[in-house]
Amino acid sequence: MIDEADIAYNTYTAYRNIIYNYFLVVWGDKKITAIQRDDLIAALDSIPYDSILRSAYGVIGGSFQYALENHIIYLNPVKSAIKVKRKTEKKCEIENNKKAEHVDQPPVLPAVYTLQQVTIMLYLCKQEEPKIFIALLLALTAGLRISEIIAIKYEDIDFGNHEIYIERQLGRSTKNEGLEDGKLLTQELRTKTRNSVRGTPLADFVIDEIILQRQKYEELRANIPDFHDYGYLCCQDDGKPYHRGFAQKAYTRLMEKCGFTKIPWRKLRNTYATILAEFEISMKAIAASLGHYSADFTQEIYVNTERVVYNADCEIIAFALEVLPKNNAAQLIPLDERYLLEVLP
Repeated sequence: MIDEADIAYNTYTAYRNIIYNYFLVVWGDKKITAIQRDDLIAALDSIPYDSILRSAYGVIGGSFQYALENHIIYLNPVKSAIKVKRKTEKKCEIENNKKAEHVDQPPVLPAVYTLQQVTIMLYLCKQEEPKIFIALLLALTAGLRISEIIAIKYEDIDFGNHEIYIERQLGRSTKNEGLEDGKLLTQELRTKTRNSVRGTPLADFVIDEIILQRQKYEELRANIPDFHDYGYLCCQDDGKPYHRGFAQKAYTRLMEKCGFTKIPWRKLRNTYATILAEFEISMKAIAASLGHYSADFTQEIYVNTERVVYNADCEIIAFALEVLPKNNAAQLIPLDERYLLEVLP
């Protein structure tokens, strides 16, 4: 029997789709014992996207290594195939760069938002799309994944030390649990990796916004008869958690209102990492906040090193002024000890 690996549902479907959409299309009914290096290269050549190709390397690498260790095959052609594929890609990249030197290329759209754009986004989001405000705030100021954000409970927040602890995520399991009671997409799951279990610091104004959110939570709990008191920070009006796709439509509308080129939500972590790097936060600390195993990985994949932020002090001040609660009766936050005892779980 083959041991079952405990992986996220999205990872499972991504790997399955690579196998069915690319590998089996090229290989047909061939058994793994009959697959040679050229077969692997042909399958890899059929994949048009770099992001899928990187995952495909992992799929065939793990599969053939397992087959080798269990004596299903006696020679592993994967390393050789990947080496040839990467060498070919490098050659094509060099040739394309030479051609590009003689052709005017349109500017490449930025992969991250600037701090000024983040300021505008959070301000407009609070006014126009309040449903996703806390989620957007945590994505941009704490670098959390959407699956982690919707899993955060008030008990995970250390208000005294201004820190948030990530210990779980919400999503769909590979066993399709929760189908009967409508919780298929909101199963409590382990974090993406062991490094994803972490504590991340929160700014003062983020803590203030979480306290306001807790006030709203208590009002809903008191006034809605069928309220589900699960303790989720980001939840529906009845207390039930959101699924990971809940913010997409509102986020698209927000980008249209801001007039910004939309960057995918999952890339907001890149914005978080890049802004911290611009203010000379150590790459090791950034990697730890993001739940990465390696500072080099964070710098290579998540940080846009070509970005330059000018007049940073002014932007930081503007950022704080825009997102801090306004001084009106509806949003005053008396942070005395008695108040904290009332709002904390």
